[in-house]
Amino acid sequence: LRLRPMSLQLAQPHNSSPASSPPTNSSAGRVVATQIIAVSELDQQLYDKWLSFCHANPVLDSPYFHPELTKCVAKVRNDVEIAILKNKEYTIIGFLPFQRVSESVGNVVGGRMSDFNGIISTSPVTVKHDWLMNELRLKRFDFHALITDDRSMAPFVYETMPSYFVDLSGDLDVYLESVRQNSSTIRRLPQKIRALQRDVGEITYEFRCNDQEMLENLIQLKREKFQRTNTFDILSVDWAANLLRAVNRSNQSGFSGFLCSLTAGEHVVASQFGMITGNVLHYWFPVFDPKFAKYSPGLQLMLQTCQWAHAQGITRIDMSYGESAFKHKFCTGTSTVNYGSLNFNPIARMFGRRRYQLRKKLKQIPMKSAAKAVLRKVFPGYGKWHFK
Repeated sequence: LRLRPMSLQLAQPHNSSPASSPPTNSSAGRVVATQIIAVSELDQQLYDKWLSFCHANPVLDSPYFHPELTKCVAKVRNDVEIAILKNKEYTIIGFLPFQRVSESVGNVVGGRMSDFNGIISTSPVTVKHDWLMNELRLKRFDFHALITDDRSMAPFVYETMPSYFVDLSGDLDVYLESVRQNSSTIRRLPQKIRALQRDVGEITYEFRCNDQEMLENLIQLKREKFQRTNTFDILSVDWAANLLRAVNRSNQSGFSGFLCSLTAGEHVVASQFGMITGNVLHYWFPVFDPKFAKYSPGLQLMLQTCQWAHAQGITRIDMSYGESAFKHKFCTGTSTVNYGSLNFNPIARMFGRRRYQLRKKLKQIPMKSAAKAVLRKVFPGYGKWHFK
């Protein structure tokens, strides 16, 4: 399991000014001072330090922890900041990129567009969370895919969720055979792809294509799916769609966007946009044209992507959290991520947790599809608050 939890130690409340340090017997891994900078102030020395932390810590091998993604988010939002964390010798021991969504509310960098987040450091750091919140001048810090095993975070975690991945470090043939054995749909893919070629046209797979028109087609298909399933259209939010465009244009320091497609004749029947860092590919926005659903084009593309990735030396494909059928068909294991809000106001924390639990219960009611259709018609912007 590559994505191992990061420990963030919670301690008793303490008030301090940004220039002060909490009274504690500091150790090399204890945060006692911070410096907050804009992304434009991330010079080459700080950038290289950040990268060195990522390279030294297997927890941080996801593209979401790479400094280039934070720079991409800063291109589409004007509220991204970076907290530089220092120990008692004022040596940099960590970075925490975040969004200041309002005067007193923070969020992880990328918000709901991020599938993994946490402090960037070579090893677990110890930090007084109330003190850090004071340093950041925040009363609330929302997170939804935090990697941590710190039990003292339990009061702030609403739910712990599985995050799915494909381990490609072993024998590819053994993996593919296990996938076929576990899914009759996967076993029928060869027949389906032949039928697609016969009915529609010649099959073409393209990987790592930077075609902007292809990306725009993916964004449009994904938006249509959100609308068709009465789910909030996250790509209707300008900064969210523009983030995909910014990542697609990025190819720096081992970080790049990853656009792939399955074309039959002149029709793009399935595509996927993600990111690659080192030997990790993050499968971010997969979509297929529903007109070709009977051919299982999304599964066809995922299967081919696994084979292409293995040939490129990629050892893991992350598919993030969320219950999608294709994840269960392809995954070899899971890590865990946490959803919640760091808030030291017990009443606000209680209401936040209950709101979350109520929304979960509403999603489980009978005739959920009909209820979603009514909700979306009455409140078309329901869910947009997650993308402020």
